[in-house]
Amino acid sequence: SKAITKCLSEIIQKQEQSLEQYEPEKVASVISNLKTEKEIQLHAKLAEIMNKTEGTSISRALKLAQEKGAGSWLTALPVQSLGFVLNKEEFRDSLCLRYGWQIPNIPSFCVCGEKNDINHTLICKKGGFVIFRHNKIRDLNAEFLKQVCYDVSTEPLLMPIDEEDFSVSGNTSDNARLDITARGLWGPFQRTMFDVRVFHPDAPSYKE
Repeated sequence: SKAITKCLSEIIQKQEQSLEQYEPEKVASVISNLKTEKEIQLHAKLAEIMNKTEGTSISRALKLAQEKGAGSWLTALPVQSLGFVLNKEEFRDSLCLRYGWQIPNIPSFCVCGEKNDINHTLICKKGGFVIFRHNKIRDLNAEFLKQVCYDVSTEPLLMPIDEEDFSVSGNTSDNARLDITARGLWGPFQRTMFDVRVFHPDAPSYKE
């Protein structure tokens, strides 16, 4: 702050009656240089932490936190109607999930009998929380699509398969469904189909 306000401070100390000697371009240059220096320092600090924690869960959490869009929820507007408002406990737990920290005050064992931790909580099929997360994302995307498309529906039935032979695996049952369909996204009458997939990037199966 001293470097940024140096020019203005000198004018005040000299008791100048005008701001003719004030140089906004010089101040903007100082701000830009300070931002660059701070960014270099932060990158160096991050590199130091990554080297110290190499091969640990913290290192993996930091790498995931640097992925594009991983921090979007931190800058999202707290719009109540869209469910973007987090209370104090939810915000704390979200930070713990982001950096791989242990969430405080959780049971030592899950109701399924397994030892409880963050990884198990996110993949346990007991209680239906995995499908709850899937349905929340599905419904939110469907609401957004309704603003720009038409004929939007969730979990519509797919056309039945008679004797077609597919080279790739898939759900071929008569009651097969997908998550979302919408018309008008890529073309006026073109029907687009969406499949929502929720996964836990820090699950043990992804570490192999």
